[in-house]
Formats: sequence, structure tokens, C-alpha cells
Amino acid sequence: MKYATDVKPDAGAIRAILIHTDLQRVVETWIQPELDAYTKTIGCQRIDFAYPQFLSERGETVVVDDEAMFSTKRPAICWTLGAPCFQPYFGSGLIVGTDDATGETASTSFDLEEVRAALRFATPQMQINGKTVYQSVPGDDFLIWDEEAMRFRKVRR
Repeated sequence: MKYATDVKPDAGAIRAILIHTDLQRVVETWIQPELDAYTKTIGCQRIDFAYPQFLSERGETVVVDDEAMFSTKRPAICWTLGAPCFQPYFGSGLIVGTDDATGETASTSFDLEEVRAALRFATPQMQINGKTVYQSVPGDDFLIWDEEAMRFRKVRR
């Protein structure tokens, strides 16, 4: 995969921000706004479009790895964008913009530092009653994944 920011974009390419879960990295990339490019860049076969408040306030979205979210072999690391945000995303994601006039995917208006400031990677810390408890950084609240509600819930210390 090309992660360099100095790569010249191909004609029709859009600027996107890749959230790479395995590497816990956030990088700028240029891609074609096509299904094949999304799945190849994220590293999966099935994608979904998610609209966390942090992005949707500016009319943007994140293309997420739909396989990782519903896999029984879920990756150990998940991430959230913005605060408060109790919707975790498992697997990598790709932030893209939307052209308001056409509804088509467009370049993101976010810069890397805005995303890095809002992004929290969370790793499993312990098991409580057979459920995995996540924490993004020491001192943060512990969060437990609620399968029925499909969201995180805070765990009292």
C-alpha cells in the first residue's frame, strides 16, 4: 500500500485519511473513489459507510471494514473518533468527504492533525463476566462492548 503523502494522485483520485488499526497509524493517501480501491486500501472484501458525529458535522464519512465489526475473530484493537463516542470501529477505516451537489465521494477536508487529535485506539485490558474490557490510554474510562446494543458502555471503576 502507498502511504506516502508526496505521491502524486492519478486523475480523478481523491484525498483520504487512512486509519490503520494494525499499525495504529493515521496517514494521508490518494485513491480512486471506487469500491475496489476502498476494499484494497482498507484490506477487506466488505465495507460499510459510517457517520460518526465528529465527521458528519462536516458532511464527511468513514468507510469501514464491515467484516471486522461482525467477525468472531475481531481484531484486538478498535478505535473511535470524537468525544463522546461510544461507537467503536474494528479493522481499518478510510475518511472521505462528500460532494454536497452530487452526493459523490470527494476528498476529505480534514487534515491529519485534526483526525489524530480526535482518534482513540483502544486495546483489550481484561475480561469481566466473559466480556472484553477496552481502554484507550491509562487513566481513561474502561469501556465494555455491549453486543446487543452494538456499542460501548462505560464500566464503573
